[in-house]
Amino acid sequence: MNQPNEKLSLADFHNINLFNSNLVPQIKAVEYHLLQGNLRDVWLISSESKKNVKGSEDTANILEQYLRFQYGQRLDIHSQKFIVKDWDYATIW
Repeated sequence: MNQPNEKLSLADFHNINLFNSNLVPQIKAVEYHLLQGNLRDVWLISSESKKNVKGSEDTANILEQYLRFQYGQRLDIHSQKFIVKDWDYATIW
């Protein structure tokens, strides 16, 4: 899903089975906190891909596209393609 958000449709997210994926808890958390009026910023941090192990960069990108599609200007989504290495807590803090 590398389309501009203005060209995306809800069908695009259904086609990749987003609403039956492991991203549903994150989507529900954003929905809940946004409805409570307590959410303005969302930070997306993904894990790094290695030789034989796929990280979560693609998943974070899909979630970012969905949140921008669904909520537009209501949220400030910060990703900046921030990727951390496994067990690299010093970078996170």
